[in-house]
Amino acid sequence: MNDEAARALDLFTGSGPVGSGVELDDQLREMVVRGLIHDDGALVFAGTDFGVARRRSGAGAAMARMGWDLTQYECQATSFHLDDHAPVTVTDVDGGPWIDHDDRVIMLRLGLQLAGEVGRLVRGLPEPASVRCIISAGSTNGTFRFHQLRGDRSWVADNLDDYREEMMITVDIVPAVSRSASG
Repeated sequence: MNDEAARALDLFTGSGPVGSGVELDDQLREMVVRGLIHDDGALVFAGTDFGVARRRSGAGAAMARMGWDLTQYECQATSFHLDDHAPVTVTDVDGGPWIDHDDRVIMLRLGLQLAGEVGRLVRGLPEPASVRCIISAGSTNGTFRFHQLRGDRSWVADNLDDYREEMMITVDIVPAVSRSASG
């Protein structure tokens, strides 16, 4: 995570659980309940528009049409605004949205809760996948998305402190290989 996110979550002082105090709303809970689907190498939420579209034409056809690789497709397919699901206030300042610092922290905490759920889901897949959840919270919105880990492909820069306008967190989920599968 970048330093701004660590400060906002009080990680430097060690006070309180990082993802506490925020619950998934009904829409996010339903998305989690529906689980994840794997198609043409892409991993997405089953209960989203991308999951429904995938059943019509397949992720491969969508990627070819858009010119995206798997990582780009997954980041588009799993992306949504945390401010649409968090108990935050978005005000209008000079014709644009504005979210105060405390509400940005709420969005980070919601994103961390969701990352935990994504971790649970990927570990439960018949073939568990390693994924990177990306959580950001800025003055105009907050986003969540994830993609499978693929070598050097990532949606974000290596140095999260390069993101100066927003608080950024990445959560890498790498399921353990079962002892029986590894011999």
